[in-house]
Amino acid sequence: MSQDSFYLPQVSANLSMAPDPNIIPSFFVSSLSRVWHKAITTVRQKFPSAPPGMLWRMGVTAFLELCDALHKDPYANRAAVNGRIITHLRTEKMRVAKWLNNTKMLKSIEIKRAKHFALLGGPGFLMIVDGLLQPVDHNQIHQLFDRHFRWRRKDRAYVVELKPHVTQVRLTNEAIDHPLRWHLSYVIRCNELPALQHTRLPTKKQLELVIEHRVWPAVTNTSRPFDGMGYRI
Repeated sequence: MSQDSFYLPQVSANLSMAPDPNIIPSFFVSSLSRVWHKAITTVRQKFPSAPPGMLWRMGVTAFLELCDALHKDPYANRAAVNGRIITHLRTEKMRVAKWLNNTKMLKSIEIKRAKHFALLGGPGFLMIVDGLLQPVDHNQIHQLFDRHFRWRRKDRAYVVELKPHVTQVRLTNEAIDHPLRWHLSYVIRCNELPALQHTRLPTKKQLELVIEHRVWPAVTNTSRPFDGMGYRI
């Protein structure tokens, strides 16, 4: 994926889009990608006009039937998948915390409130933590640019790539340069989706809720950057 499309949602596990024969969902065993390709290709050729939701249902059914015929367990080890995701997010959050602590940025600005959310895209998801800053004046914000962001601007954001194509810190403004609209955020890409307990194909909303309310809380209790003001992100 190119750097320019890094933050563009490309949801391929969305029931509003037809299943991609070349992208096996991460809750299935990756080594069965050829079986997935055969199942989805066959269904899409047989029912070219079927809506995406129906293609998903028939495609997954065909895939599971092929796995049964091959005596293969189609589902990935849930504990292993979720463990890898949590480890990855913790590692990248530590990277963010180290950078913020080294720059001492959070000692010169104050976060008014923060939120986190997940966006499904490609084979995995983006974990986004966004903090709305207390009012900052023009000189103060531009000192941050000069010291830390080096004027690297893309998609209307000032960006620091902590790990290319994986982790970014971003400074954005909803109204170009409004003192009340500055946001400090970081984004972590994960190329796997969590495995849920049930064996049905989870919906996009179910996966987002699991990431936001179960996976991310397991990550946030470690490596939080210090801001000197009692508020951590």
